[in-house]
Amino acid sequence: MNKRAAVLGMAIQLVVAPGVMPADLEQQSRIIEAAMALPAESPIAVKTRSRESLKGRLKSVDENTLTMQVAQGNGVSSRTIPFQEITSLKRTDKRMHPAAVVLMTLGVLWGVGIVVGAALGR
Repeated sequence: MNKRAAVLGMAIQLVVAPGVMPADLEQQSRIIEAAMALPAESPIAVKTRSRESLKGRLKSVDENTLTMQVAQGNGVSSRTIPFQEITSLKRTDKRMHPAAVVLMTLGVLWGVGIVVGAALGR
């Protein structure tokens, strides 16, 4: 059995409380899987059940928690968050897809062309 799958299975068993809805379980397992796939020091954004938004760098992941470094004032602090408290986990350093860049550029050029055409048409 794959080590990652085994750890994921154990983490899900530890995180799941009685009466948890299947949709919540599925979301929880996706968050755990995504966290385990990220390399250390990845820039991430986390949203919690208490509606707190945190941005920082991934420090470590274990069966039950995610630890991240968060800028706080003039320093950096470590913050450990249980997976059951995380509602969203995103990596923040991904670049735009090249096709999206081309479409955005074409849209901007089209808009500039309309403005210039309207100005010259008067």
